Amino acid sequence: MLQTIPHGPSQGPSFPSLTRIRAEYLEMPGLALTLVQAARLWGTECAVVEPLLRSLVDSGFLWRTDGGQYVRRADSPDAARRLPAMTTRPKSGQR
Repeated sequence: MLQTIPHGPSQGPSFPSLTRIRAEYLEMPGLALTLVQAARLWGTECAVVEPLLRSLVDSGFLWRTDGGQYVRRADSPDAARRLPAMTTRPKSGQR
């Protein structure tokens, strides 16, 4: 189920792709994982998964809760509170 990128020519460790992690969250609404749980789910170490999850947080796809869980922003009950405030500009000619 997990798309992996092989590490070298041998049967060494494999790494989850950013696309696959995003797909997992889309396929399982409400998925909430800590860093340790995510690493266990994708069969790798926290040091491998953390930059991928951070990238998804930075892009706005995921949110890291106060409890350390990574959840899809759209699935979060108070996601609107966490979105950047929209700034409105006056229409031309108005001040």
